[in-house]
Amino acid sequence: MNDFISHMGKFHKIGIALIGLVVGILADNAGARPVIEFPVNAISVSQKAGSVAIPVQTTGDFEVLYYTEYNPWFDYSTQAGTTKSGVGYGGASGISRSFSEKDSTMFISIPIYYTGATQDLFFTVVLSDPTYADLGAITAVTVTIKGEKPKPAINILTTKGPLNKRFTI
Repeated sequence: MNDFISHMGKFHKIGIALIGLVVGILADNAGARPVIEFPVNAISVSQKAGSVAIPVQTTGDFEVLYYTEYNPWFDYSTQAGTTKSGVGYGGASGISRSFSEKDSTMFISIPIYYTGATQDLFFTVVLSDPTYADLGAITAVTVTIKGEKPKPAINILTTKGPLNKRFTI
């Protein structure tokens, strides 16, 4: 179907769903579907942060007329790395999210748990199963939970006088 509609001064390629009447029109200026992806492939967060907000973006010029059931949707899940769900972070799986026609970026919020670990830990968040959209180039982001750095000790050694002792502060 190569039909076009004029809306807000632009011509849009359209697809019409008919079920006794028109229930929605998905208009796309370029004729291409929206693309959903992460804008980055790695994020770092302090283990004391409480949560991490991971950006997800959609690109492409889509508009939804009449109804919103044609907005781009996606699922995401977390995958264990050097830390696992319930230990360093709160895992999620199969959660659907939808962009509205005004959104170009939304955020996935993942709880971060304080472990007291001194080394960096990581896990991965993966996008999957887009609806009314395609996945872009970056579909996984590695989240690094920064380890606690030990507080430096200051050693003072005196060799002269009556204090001839070692002190650690």
